Amino acid sequence: MLLILIGITGYIFLNEDKIIAAFEREVNKRVQTEILIKSSEITFWESFPNISVHLENVRVKGGHPTSDRYLAYFQHLYLDFNLMNLLQGDYRLEQVRANTGGVFILNDKNGVTNYGFYKAPKSSGKEEVSFDIETVRLKDVGFVYQDDSLQQVYALEKINGTGSFSIKGKSIISKLEMNGQVDKVQIGTQNYFAQKQVKINGAYIHDQKTLNGVLKPTSLYVNGSKFKVDGKVQPRSDRYMFNVGSSKTDIQTLLSLVPNSISKAFEHYKSSGAVRFSGQVKKNSKDAFPGIDVLFDLDNVSLKEPNTNYKITNLYLNGKFNNGKKHINSTSGLYLNNIKGKLDGDSFKGDLSLVNFDDIYLKSNFSGELNLVPVARLVNRASTVKLEKGNAVFQVQLASRIKDLETGNKDKINSSGEILLSDLELSYGQTKIESLNTNLIFNDNSISVGDLTTKIGNSDFAVNGLIINPFAAVLKERKEMMIELDVKSKYIEADSLAKFFVTDEPEQQTDEEPIKYNASLNLETKKLKFNQFNLTELTGRVGYHNGVLTMHHLKFNEAKGTIELESKVDLRDKNKIATSSIGSIKGVDIQRAFELFDNFDQDFIVAENLEGNLFVDFQSKFNLTSDYEVDQNTIDLKAECTAKNGKLIDFAPMQRMSTFIKRAELANISFSDLENTIWIKDRVITIPEMDINSSISNISISGTHTLDQAIDYKVKIPLKNFAAPDKDAAFGAIEDDGSESIVHLKITGTTEDYKIAYDTKATKEKIKEGIKDEIQEFKDLIRGKIKKDSVKQTELEDDQYFEF
Repeated sequence: MLLILIGITGYIFLNEDKIIAAFEREVNKRVQTEILIKSSEITFWESFPNISVHLENVRVKGGHPTSDRYLAYFQHLYLDFNLMNLLQGDYRLEQVRANTGGVFILNDKNGVTNYGFYKAPKSSGKEEVSFDIETVRLKDVGFVYQDDSLQQVYALEKINGTGSFSIKGKSIISKLEMNGQVDKVQIGTQNYFAQKQVKINGAYIHDQKTLNGVLKPTSLYVNGSKFKVDGKVQPRSDRYMFNVGSSKTDIQTLLSLVPNSISKAFEHYKSSGAVRFSGQVKKNSKDAFPGIDVLFDLDNVSLKEPNTNYKITNLYLNGKFNNGKKHINSTSGLYLNNIKGKLDGDSFKGDLSLVNFDDIYLKSNFSGELNLVPVARLVNRASTVKLEKGNAVFQVQLASRIKDLETGNKDKINSSGEILLSDLELSYGQTKIESLNTNLIFNDNSISVGDLTTKIGNSDFAVNGLIINPFAAVLKERKEMMIELDVKSKYIEADSLAKFFVTDEPEQQTDEEPIKYNASLNLETKKLKFNQFNLTELTGRVGYHNGVLTMHHLKFNEAKGTIELESKVDLRDKNKIATSSIGSIKGVDIQRAFELFDNFDQDFIVAENLEGNLFVDFQSKFNLTSDYEVDQNTIDLKAECTAKNGKLIDFAPMQRMSTFIKRAELANISFSDLENTIWIKDRVITIPEMDINSSISNISISGTHTLDQAIDYKVKIPLKNFAAPDKDAAFGAIEDDGSESIVHLKITGTTEDYKIAYDTKATKEKIKEGIKDEIQEFKDLIRGKIKKDSVKQTELEDDQYFEF
C-alpha cells in the first residue's frame, strides 16, 4: 500500500504541469469567459483519495458587455477530482470548495445577464449535455443578486454550507443548505431583513433556454423562525411569484418583512406567543413593480423591552401590509386592526394605519386606562425627568400626514379626544412635581390644558391654557411649540424652583436638537419668595420667544411699597445676557430696600443710616455674565428719584462735618421731599446738584460715586450754620449769593478713606460766573435797560465766622 501511495505521489509530482494543462483545456472547453488565476498547484494528501487543483486568487470575469464587476472572486478555490478517473483522462469534477470570496450575479434593466459563463461541449446526435458537481462547499462566501429590471437586490454575507450544482440538458439545478447573514434585501427603495441571521435549505432550477426558474419548496429560517418559501420566475415575460408563510414566528422576524423605516422603532423588543404570517410577492408583465401582500395576526403575544421590567401582555391584533395597486411606496400601507392588550395589567385597545410610505399618513384611535410609569419607561428610558407615579384615562383620535405633524400644518391635522391625568409625581434632580392632575383635550393642532393643579416643592400652581403645535415640537424637525397659560398660585418658593434646573445626574449626550418653544404666561400669585425677597400680590405677563424673555405689566409689593416693571432679557448669547427695563418704584421703605440688596455691596451708607420712602421712575440697561452676575461695565441707568420723610442717622461723613458744623442734630438729620435724577454709566454714578431742606440746614449736594467706591461730592452749606472759621483756611471757599453767604465743601477719596475740605475751586467757578453776570449787567446799565442796584457785598461780617 505504501508503495502505491509513493507511486501515486511520484506520478503527480512528475506530471503536475501536464495535469494542470489538461485541466485548463477542459475548463476552456466548458467556460466561455476569462478566468484569472494568480497561482495553481496540485494537492493530494488533504483531499485523499481525490486529487485537488488548488487555485489562489481566482477572478472570473462576468459575461455582461458593460459591467466590469467580476462574476466571482475567491481567495482559495479547490477543484477535487477522482484520482482513478483522472488517470484515465476523465476530468469530471467531484467537488468544489470555495473559501473567502463572493459571487455577483447581474440582470440589467434590459434583461442582459452576466452569468452566461457555461459553454456546452460539442456533441453528435441529440444526446443531452450533462455537467455535475456533486458537492459544493462554501466557507465565508458572499452572494449578491442584482436585478435592475425588477429593482431588487439580494445580498448575503458570511455564507457557510454545502450544495450541489448540475447541468442536465438546458436545466441548471442548484441545491443549497447553508447559514449566513442578510446584508440587505432591497425591493424598490425599501430594505428588508437587514442584518438578520438566516438558514436556507432548498433547490432552484434554471432553464438556460427560456431563462425561467423554479424555486422548489424551501425552508428559510430567520432568527430561529421557520418560513416556507416557493415560487417561480419568468424573466423574459417579466413575471415572477413567490409565496412565503410561517405558522409560528416572533415580532422581530415579522418586522423584518416590512421596511426598516417602520421596524426600526421596535427592533429592541422581544416577543413570545403565537405570531402567524403569510405573504406573496407577485409581478406580472404589465406591472412596473411587484405586488406585495402580507397578512399576519398576533394571538396572546407578550412583548418585553429588555432594559425594563415592563411587558405588554395578552396582545391581540390583525395586521396587513401591501403596496397597493401601483406596487410602489406611495400606494403602500400597514394596517393594524382590533389591537388590544395589557400593559402592567392595565388594558388598552385601538387601531393604527400607516399609508403612503413616501409621505406617510397616520391614522389612529386608542383608548384605555393605564399606569403611566411603564409607558414613560418604554417611550423614553434616557430621560432625566422621571415619572414616579400617575395614571391616565384616555380616548384619542389622530389623523394626519407625518410631515404635517412635523411642520405644524394646523389645517391638515385632525386630532380629537381627551386624556385625564391623575396623581402624577415626577422628579428632576432635586425637585419633585407632586399631585399633578389635569384634563388634556385634543383639538387638531392644539391641546387644551384644563384645571391643572400641582405642587412643586412648597409651591402650588393652578393652570389653564393652550399648547399649540405640540406634535411638531416633539418630532424630528423640532419645530416651535407655543404655550399660552394662565397661572395662579397662593405661594411660589422660587428658591426651590431654581433647583429644577440642577440635577446630580450626568447630562445625556445627544445629537438631537432640544425642543423649541414660545411661551406666554399670565401670572397671579399671592406671595413669591426668592432668597430674602418676599413679593406679594404679584401679577403680570411673562413671555418667552426665540430665546428672549419678556415681562409685561409686572406688578408686586415689596419693602412696604409697590414696584411696576417692563423688562426684556436676551438669553441667546450665554456669555452676554442683555437686559433692558423700565419701571417705577412707589413708596418703598428705603431702609428695607438697602437690607434686601445687602447695602448694595458697600458699607459707605447702610440701612441703619436711612429712613424714609422712595419713589423712582427708572430706565436701565446692563448685561449679565454666564454666571448671571451683573457686568458693571455695561450698566446704563437713569433714575428720577423722590425721597419723602427721610432721615439720615449716624452717617459717618456727616459726623465728620462736625468739624465745620457745630450742631448736635448731625446724629439724626431729617429732610423733606428730596428730588433728583441719578445716572449710572461707564461705572460712574452721577448725582446732579440738589437741595436738601433738612432739619439742620438747607444743604446742596452733587457729585460722583464710582462702582469702585471712589467718591467726589460737592456740598454747599449756608454760613450761618458754621462756627467762626479761620479766615485764611476758609478764604476762597465762601460765596455770597446776595442773600446769604455759602461755604463750599468737598468730600473726596474712597468710601474707606475719604477727606472733607473747603472747596475753593467751586467758589472760583462761581466768581467767574458772577463776573460774567456783572459785565452783562454793566452793559445793560449803559444801554439804559436796568437801574443801578446797590453793590453786592462779598466780604463777610466779623460775626459770621467761627473758629474750628
